[in-house]
Amino acid sequence: MNNNHISSALDDYLENLKFEIEHPNEIRGLPTGIKTLDQVIDGVKPGEVVLVGGRPVMGKTSLAINIAYNLSNYFYDNDNNKCILYFNLEMSNQIIARRFVAKESGLTYSQFYKEVRDPLIQENIKKSILALKQLPIYISNRGYDLDEIKEEIGKISTQKQIGCIIIDYLQLIGGWKLTEDYTQILSELKNLAMELKVPFIILTQLKRSLENRSNKRPLLCDIRGYDKKQNSVDKIIFLYREIYYLRMQPEPKKRKNESMESFMARLRKWSNKLKEVENQCDLIVTKNTPKSAAVSRVFFNEDNGIFFDRYKEIPL
Repeated sequence: MNNNHISSALDDYLENLKFEIEHPNEIRGLPTGIKTLDQVIDGVKPGEVVLVGGRPVMGKTSLAINIAYNLSNYFYDNDNNKCILYFNLEMSNQIIARRFVAKESGLTYSQFYKEVRDPLIQENIKKSILALKQLPIYISNRGYDLDEIKEEIGKISTQKQIGCIIIDYLQLIGGWKLTEDYTQILSELKNLAMELKVPFIILTQLKRSLENRSNKRPLLCDIRGYDKKQNSVDKIIFLYREIYYLRMQPEPKKRKNESMESFMARLRKWSNKLKEVENQCDLIVTKNTPKSAAVSRVFFNEDNGIFFDRYKEIPL
């Protein structure tokens, strides 16, 4: 039978449909370890390109480290021949290493500085380092152009089969050349992902102009150098933390001629809102081939960059 006939596509569809019916709570792709997100995106699949975007301090790198850590544990338990390749193009390797230790140990960033002389803290750090050394995680500072990325992939592939590639971040690819069009780079990364049969998770900056809007939840038009008409990206996930913008607002002050009762009610409302969203992070899935868009609301501990499943999937 001709491979281009619709029968082949229909058979694939029936196979996927059968899986979804028989395994309603299972995902087809690799687990990010954040269950509410996995239920929305069905995990990350071989050949996919996933863009993760957000403004500074929203937690892009923290999310990438959480996914790398969770996936490396998954590979360690289920397929010890596979590894994570993490292209760290922005931070020093020591900073990235400390973040992985924070994830493994549960220590806060301040404990690494203020309480590091505590023997119990030191012991926790040492145990975490020993545990992390067992995980199949490879970190590379090379990757400022596509040739370097391919060279690093080839080098690591001689040691371990690569199961997932993370790049932090898109705008640093291209040999430090200033550009506002990453369509070609994303297209080549998509071809590479399909050739290797490996998911690519690529962090991306968002435009500063986003901050000028009253509604600061990210949109596709906020991605620097991204053409929404290009089809090289399979999934797009935005991070949005309302607490960041609420903290920028001044504490309510008593208005002229306002009653104390009215002022205290406004103050309580403001304070309660801060507490409500303090550790809340929305993972906004705006593109989700072939599923629909949705929001995964999770718990984010900004003291150590750890994400938890504490919230449910909500409508977009």
